[in-house]
Amino acid sequence: MKYSIYFFYFCLFFSGSLFGQTAQDSLVSLNDSLQTVIDTTLVSMEEQNSQIAYNKGVSFFSEGNLDSALVRFTEALAWKPAFAKAYLNRANVKLEKKEFKNAIADYDSALVQNPDLGKAYFGRGFALFSLQKFKKSRVDFEKSQNTGYESAKLFYYLGVTKFLDEEYEAAVADFSKAIGMRGDYTYAFNDRASAYRMLDKYDNAIKDYDKAVQLNPNLSIAYNNMGSARRKKGDFAKAIKDYDRAIKLNPKYPIALNNRGSAKFELEQWDDAAKDFQKAIDLRPDYVFAYNNLATVWLKKKEYKKAIAVFDKALKIDEKYAAAYFNRASAKEMLRDEKGACADGKKALELGIDKAKVFLIYCK
Repeated sequence: MKYSIYFFYFCLFFSGSLFGQTAQDSLVSLNDSLQTVIDTTLVSMEEQNSQIAYNKGVSFFSEGNLDSALVRFTEALAWKPAFAKAYLNRANVKLEKKEFKNAIADYDSALVQNPDLGKAYFGRGFALFSLQKFKKSRVDFEKSQNTGYESAKLFYYLGVTKFLDEEYEAAVADFSKAIGMRGDYTYAFNDRASAYRMLDKYDNAIKDYDKAVQLNPNLSIAYNNMGSARRKKGDFAKAIKDYDRAIKLNPKYPIALNNRGSAKFELEQWDDAAKDFQKAIDLRPDYVFAYNNLATVWLKKKEYKKAIAVFDKALKIDEKYAAAYFNRASAKEMLRDEKGACADGKKALELGIDKAKVFLIYCK
């Protein structure tokens, strides 16, 4: 992430005259004037030294020499402790170094000196976002916007926080602003598409995902997401092709493998689906959804004992996985394990699957 840098230029002006005074008055006036000049020079030297150090910091930062930039911004603050933009840019260096908590402390100091510094709110918001404190980051992004600061990245991350808050229409609006400011913003297209998908606007979603992969043909996540949008539309064959592209770009992509398996499952390609689910599990042994899906294939193939064994693994990973209880109850029912079906059905019902009531007929 790039951060904006501020440049300052310092001018020092002297004025005054010792002429037009009597000889007797001259010494007193000269001493007064010298004292005035000396005081002004001392203040100005602090300002000047601070500015020189700051500008060197800016130069090092632009070159990617973060350690030297950090030293210079710290030096600038030693000369001038109330230098808001030195705090801001030192924070930006720390952000680049992924020292998020230290960066936040400097953004705080910058905002004490200048409460209207929009870039400081944005930077602090990004640091909080990086620490997964999404609620707090959204507050800072909104404060940044309220100062009048605007950037494509601000609107993008604001959109992401709204997406996480399930405010999908608002997220679309912010992603659109980001795209309006930067027409090649790949992730803004991808994430706006995801917001459209959550709003069941699948055609809009597919259009944006397609734009994202045009901008970055190696963006495997966009192909995966586009496949999921097509699955929602019931276009399983095209979805599989999108997942194929995602997996070709990233063969170790368990989510895409699981999703491709789900599309094949819908087409009743049981054996191929099972292979994809198993590959996803091999890559990610705690992938509980893939276990459930694999077990469901065995359920469809009437291999009930095999299905139960895999559901057991899923529930060992997540003992509150309602779908696995419900599906395991179905397998137990087919094996005439009425007591087991009843127990799993009750558990599924407790965890929120209302249709699990069907298994209560076995319960005494």
